Amino acid sequence: DGDGDGDDGGDDDDDGGASTTELDLDVFVDQNIRQPLQWLGLGELIEVASFERGKNCIRLINQLGEIPSLEDRDRELEGFQ
Repeated sequence: DGDGDGDDGGDDDDDGGASTTELDLDVFVDQNIRQPLQWLGLGELIEVASFERGKNCIRLINQLGEIPSLEDRDRELEGFQ
């Protein structure tokens, strides 16, 4: 940084270069999606999952109990053959 103190003006934290402005996806999902859904009484109806694989994404699945099982689907398909 030019002041002669040996400090280059960069980040002094030893965090591997991660910026303090980066958002932890799990914390974001918990604070901004899961907790409000619980407060609204919808936590058991909606599955929330977060993924960090190259790009961050959040998956919401509504009414998990309404999704038929694969066994039920296979039995229905056998009846059509």
